[in-house]
Amino acid sequence: MGIGPAFVSGLLGGTTTTIVRSMTRRVLHDEAGHPRLPFAAPGRRGIGVALAWAAAVGVFLAVSDVLIEQRRRASAALSS
Repeated sequence: MGIGPAFVSGLLGGTTTTIVRSMTRRVLHDEAGHPRLPFAAPGRRGIGVALAWAAAVGVFLAVSDVLIEQRRRASAALSS
């Protein structure tokens, strides 16, 4: 994969993330700009939350590794 397709993929990924984030923020606020949440989110700053986030990121990265490997094997099979 050259720099061109990688750049385009990065640009599309960044644009998608930005659009989804802005749409989500718009949905979660009312017309006056106040959050629609019924109560304030509790502040949880313990080690358990940090470990849960680390585990979630690890799962996400593992799934992406498997998908990349699957794509590589499929393209190798097609080229053979």
